[in-house]
Amino acid sequence: MAWLFAFLLLLSSTAQSLFAKIYSGKTDCKPEYSPVVFNFYYSLITAIGALAVGGFVFRPSHQTVLFALISAAATTVYNLAIVRAAQTGPYPVYMVSALFGGIILPTGTGIVFFGDEVRWISICGVLLMLAAIVLLTYTKTGGEKLKPVFLRCCIALFLSNGAFGFAFYLQNRFVSPRSDEITEFVTVAFAVSAAVSFVILLLKAKKETKEALVPNRAGGLSLFLSAAASCAAQNLQLYVLTLLPSAVVFTFNNGGVLVAVSLLSLLLFKEKMNAVRWCGVAAAIVSIVLLSL
Repeated sequence: MAWLFAFLLLLSSTAQSLFAKIYSGKTDCKPEYSPVVFNFYYSLITAIGALAVGGFVFRPSHQTVLFALISAAATTVYNLAIVRAAQTGPYPVYMVSALFGGIILPTGTGIVFFGDEVRWISICGVLLMLAAIVLLTYTKTGGEKLKPVFLRCCIALFLSNGAFGFAFYLQNRFVSPRSDEITEFVTVAFAVSAAVSFVILLLKAKKETKEALVPNRAGGLSLFLSAAASCAAQNLQLYVLTLLPSAVVFTFNNGGVLVAVSLLSLLLFKEKMNAVRWCGVAAAIVSIVLLSL
């Protein structure tokens, strides 16, 4: 049963990424505003959806609020950094930075500071998934020199994606054993992120804020579907963390999403898959098998 929910988490996370990609190609919002507008609606819908799933019961503890604020800050930094990284450097480099942070920081913290037990076969699975991520994001960059701003974005992605997973880990470890505050955690985290995004949009767009906030039909639909998948993913991740070790959950989800998105890009967007990337898919599949044993 635990792995059924883990696969549902993977499907939700994949749908979240897929519809976000579709949004970027369908929205008619100005490029300098579209990421902020996306994060505003994405976070707002996720927060409202989580509150609805919880029956509009909202009684967060002080710990939940604290961990949710960490998650909110991480979400906002991540979305801003990934847009800037896409504008200034190669996709594979910043993608590896983000995914490594999402796996290494929360799982490493659990193992080193909290004594989480991890079997050797799981360690092999984690290492193999990290190798698979490198292979899946492989492309030739022509030896170009990376810009300082791009390197700063990579560091921000590594830390913010890691902090996002770390916040979920803390919530699961210190709050979930006593009570169920999944609704409160997700609601606070994404409501704060939405509020911050709205302020950023006001500062950037000024008089164009109202116009920027009105999405076209195709962009609005893909945005809503991405947010709905996000709402499911956030709730599932907190639940799955109570069933499986954190190292397994974060590795399986981060690596699995990259595999799924790579295959969907091949099928839906006709993007090319070279031999190195196919090796990455194979390595990721073997990793998932090892993690599930």
